[in-house]
Amino acid sequence: MAWVNLKLFGLDFMLQNIFNLFIYGGLIVAVIVFKNLVLGREKFTLFPLFIIFLLSTINYENHLWALQSNYHLVLLFSLLTLYQAFGRELTDKAALLFSLYALLAMLTYSAGVVFVAMYLLCVAVYIVAGIMGSRIDRTTGFRFLLIVCSVSGVSLCLWYLGNKTSTWPFPMVYPSDFKFWDFLFNVISFGFGFKQVHILPGIICLLLVVLPMILLLIKKETRWERSTWLVLSAVLGTLAVLAAISFGRAWIYPSKTSRYVEVSFLLIPYTALGWWLVLKEGSQRIVILSCFWIFCFVSFFDDWSTKGYALYKQFSLYDLQTIEANYSGLGSNNYPELSIQTDLDIAKKLGVKFTRQFTPVSSHEIIKDR
Repeated sequence: MAWVNLKLFGLDFMLQNIFNLFIYGGLIVAVIVFKNLVLGREKFTLFPLFIIFLLSTINYENHLWALQSNYHLVLLFSLLTLYQAFGRELTDKAALLFSLYALLAMLTYSAGVVFVAMYLLCVAVYIVAGIMGSRIDRTTGFRFLLIVCSVSGVSLCLWYLGNKTSTWPFPMVYPSDFKFWDFLFNVISFGFGFKQVHILPGIICLLLVVLPMILLLIKKETRWERSTWLVLSAVLGTLAVLAAISFGRAWIYPSKTSRYVEVSFLLIPYTALGWWLVLKEGSQRIVILSCFWIFCFVSFFDDWSTKGYALYKQFSLYDLQTIEANYSGLGSNNYPELSIQTDLDIAKKLGVKFTRQFTPVSSHEIIKDR
């Protein structure tokens, strides 16, 4: 995407951000299509009300950083993978599409590896149990498993074999450490709009997410329903990614980091679907889902500020001023984060759009001005 942008538009980061918003719009549409896959178009017509929270400015980092298309795309590809996982007919076409989307998710971002590993586990349990319970044809089920495991499973193994050992100076945080759970519960609650750092909101939010899944698995009539396993896989995949973030980032980043919220607030529509499946039609379903929506509305009430956007605009302006000072020979060798003069020189040589406004000044001109 960056290469195409460079060739066509000189790597215009603003244009890239606008394009990323369209990708994010595709993710939102994919969540709605997922609801239709689980329940059908005619049911839960008020489901888009739960999508409103996914438009919150709490996700400002992923809206402003051109690189963050990786978040949008890995979530989109993971949902497309899930579309093919529990079809009424486990066809070879569905297995190949599952493998293709899974591969795209893994190549896009490391979170895709976690999603795919969890989906493969859920699919294997669902099919093997279906074969044992005579709900799935033995030949069809094992052929589907053979295809997805041979392609996606081997891809997972190759990913791990080719993954270089990280030089990250901060230690991984294991579940045996309370810091892991503190980070995990807080990153979960952040997805429900809670900005304050406290473990209790995260526990409450996790209970809201997990309880309908448990009830669906306890009930014999819903335990092996296709809809149950679609939602269950989506929830488990999301929680697994959040656990992976906690494992790798608890020592360096705060749990209330904006970019992580795009993963965790997907639990809102998934939870709404879970409660819809658990509750019977009538007043009980209306009351519980209304209370859940009000809960989210209250928690998100102060999460629509544009302060994050204004702050990063100031960062960008400061970076431009710093670069301009260096090009004019008046700088103090300060550069934008994670960059050096060589990077800026290469960007200038390539004709990257933001560098076109800067004209290097010779040392002779600097002395003359002084």
